[in-house]
Amino acid sequence: MRILTALSVILLLGVAAGAAFGENEGSRVIQKGRWSLAFTLPDGGGATFGIWKMASTRSNLGLNIGVNHDRRWYSSGPGSATYTEDTSFWKFSLQPSIKRYLALRENVSPYLFGAVGGAYGWGKSTYSSPAYPALPPDKSYNRSASLRLGLGVDWTPLDDISIGAFTGLNWTEGGLDGSGYSESSRNGYSGFNTEITRLTMHVYF
Repeated sequence: MRILTALSVILLLGVAAGAAFGENEGSRVIQKGRWSLAFTLPDGGGATFGIWKMASTRSNLGLNIGVNHDRRWYSSGPGSATYTEDTSFWKFSLQPSIKRYLALRENVSPYLFGAVGGAYGWGKSTYSSPAYPALPPDKSYNRSASLRLGLGVDWTPLDDISIGAFTGLNWTEGGLDGSGYSESSRNGYSGFNTEITRLTMHVYF
């Protein structure tokens, strides 16, 4: 299913780019000097926002910021045997990015995409029960760096809005440190994968 989705996206990008090259030169939305606020759409690749500027006729530079917070708690058991677990996690990310437009057209503009990013997160889990002495919390720290390259298109249905999608490659290197009641740990990870698509809306001003 993922392969079919990826092929569909690539086909869409190819068709859109081909159609764009058949239109008149210039975009009524994407123009040198304009600023925009960018938001990833729900289920479109994550929860990030950023600020972008058209630094030249075809180069759009941006800084995307991601914030993720999650907290869960669990309680079970009667009376003095009640067991409670409380877990919270924070993660922040920064991603300088560039879109280099292959052509600027009135409705659809194809581009090359590149980005480098860094992320840092931390989490804590606490456990408690009246029947047992308090245990020290489990703590974890996560850090990563990533490189993204891709091909995409921006669709401009309105004079101040564009909606873009891209597909490409993602390379990530990271590590995870943890400490708990009886031991500490350190892990590393490396990953290389294709990104099926990311959907982002730009609001220009």
